[in-house]
Amino acid sequence: MKTKYVAVALLFLVSCTSQPAKVEKIQTLDYGIYEVLGPSRTVNAPETALGKATAVKDFKLLKATRTIRAKLGSSFGYRYAIIGEPKGKRVALKFVMIFPSKGLLNPHTQKVNNRGELTLKRAIGKDHFDIYSFDEEWEMVPGNWTFEIWRENQKLSEQTFKVVSP
Repeated sequence: MKTKYVAVALLFLVSCTSQPAKVEKIQTLDYGIYEVLGPSRTVNAPETALGKATAVKDFKLLKATRTIRAKLGSSFGYRYAIIGEPKGKRVALKFVMIFPSKGLLNPHTQKVNNRGELTLKRAIGKDHFDIYSFDEEWEMVPGNWTFEIWRENQKLSEQTFKVVSP
């Protein structure tokens, strides 16, 4: 009899963990200018304008705004939650950054970037950030900067910020 309960428990556990992820939407929680909190690490990201990305665990909202003054070291974007099931399941999301129409000219590669893309896994039901930080002078291009989040062929979120000269 004990074996039967163990088998049923294992079957239940397997069915819960193999449940396919269902992402209903991305909910924007806040947006604007942020301060980086805690340690960060740099990862290679050849699909981005810099060729690298900085992974940071936490940010603090300094000011809710869609107008961003270009300043070296400043960070802007938004905090969001992935709404769906099962909670905690990690899903692959594509993060797209569309730069102002003139693009960003990387002086190291002489390449003009009009957009950047990065695919990351994020947990359903948790808060996350999509943030851009001005690390180099040449990145601070005035104009509309659009953040998009995609799952497969569906755009789940779009946020646009206007970057202005200081």
